[in-house]
Amino acid sequence: MKILGVKGMNDILPDPLGPMSVWQRIEAACRARFDRYGYREVRTPIVEETRLFARSIGEETDIVGKEMYSFTDRKGKKQLSLRPEGTAGVVRSYIQHSVHSKNPITKWWYGGPMYRYERVQAGRYRQFHQIGAEALGVAAPAMDAEMLLMLDGLLRHDLGIQSLTLLINSLGDRADRASYVQALRDYLGSHLTGLCEDCKKRYERNPLRALDCKVPPCQPILDKAPRIKAHLSSEARTHFDTVLELLSGMQVPFEIKPRLVRGLDYYNRTCFEFVAGGLGAHDTVCAGGRYDDLVKTLGGPSIPAVGFALGMERLVLLAPKELSRRPEGPAVFFVSVDEEAISTCFRLTESLRRAGLEAEMDQRGGSVKSQMRRADKVHARFAVVIGEQETSEGAAHIKDLRAGEEVPVETPVSFEDLAAEIHLRLKRSS
Repeated sequence: MKILGVKGMNDILPDPLGPMSVWQRIEAACRARFDRYGYREVRTPIVEETRLFARSIGEETDIVGKEMYSFTDRKGKKQLSLRPEGTAGVVRSYIQHSVHSKNPITKWWYGGPMYRYERVQAGRYRQFHQIGAEALGVAAPAMDAEMLLMLDGLLRHDLGIQSLTLLINSLGDRADRASYVQALRDYLGSHLTGLCEDCKKRYERNPLRALDCKVPPCQPILDKAPRIKAHLSSEARTHFDTVLELLSGMQVPFEIKPRLVRGLDYYNRTCFEFVAGGLGAHDTVCAGGRYDDLVKTLGGPSIPAVGFALGMERLVLLAPKELSRRPEGPAVFFVSVDEEAISTCFRLTESLRRAGLEAEMDQRGGSVKSQMRRADKVHARFAVVIGEQETSEGAAHIKDLRAGEEVPVETPVSFEDLAAEIHLRLKRSS
């Protein structure tokens, strides 16, 4: 009986079978951009105590209530969960290692798989991957704006994704949010008969979640719902206005979206999403916001913070053709004319690898024609054919596989000089 992968948890295959090279280019672009802004990588466990997510994300959210993969440990004492998002684990690590006492400003980024039991759709899976960043220790609106500038540069310029819109809103402070939630609940309560069943449940548990509803009959009601802007304190309003001024000053386009609230309970003040065309209803490729109370909620000191997460699967779907270009293969592919030449190819392949070059051969041997096809399939740059004559003379010709057939026969290169000659040719063509 054939064993298949778990539904919604996908393999990411290397080229040409899969999009691995696109993943790697996105990851490299993220690392380079984050380095430029002073973010350092942190790696936290995939498994955390369930109560970490219940306290941070919120007991009444769909993530905690319906979507987490949770289980009891082998001793039956602790309830554990596969992480459904990255921020809670990063903040737990920040508190546990008393980072605030060693560095007043902390900029960390992370990447890896997350897990939620959701309905599987294109770009939305049960094991999905995120790259995110958190800036802890700064309450100033300039930190929010800097993070958005970093993201705009990454998505539009580094990755070349042009069909983007930055949506932004303010959730105010804790008192502002509480006041707004009550006003929203009062409003929705007078329109319950027109709401979908899910929104009726959200009305009871978390009215803010109703604002994300995509069901058509709910839209006229939600469009007339109270706006949180009317409930913002003067401090929260000033903070938000400053973020917008800083973005405008750097020519970063944005759209204020009054119904943008984000699905996690820990957000306050600035919240944002980058959305893209071509992804259907689930069009968010990056989302985040400020969470000034989360560190304290999880047992640490009162530390302001702001962060975001990118959805890797959705970025891959949006990646322009330039990111999925033909991957670079080995610099050299050695071709053996007969069985006796295989050992010579083996030694030469290893000698080039030790010299810092990517080199390959087909240990199975076979006809020269079949091996040359293999060299082309792995996108090798050069081929070196080894037979009895080459072995006895200790020298071979280098064939440029991208130069076509009209190339004059060159002087053979000695085995000792092969690595240096390949390095030189690659440098000339770069």
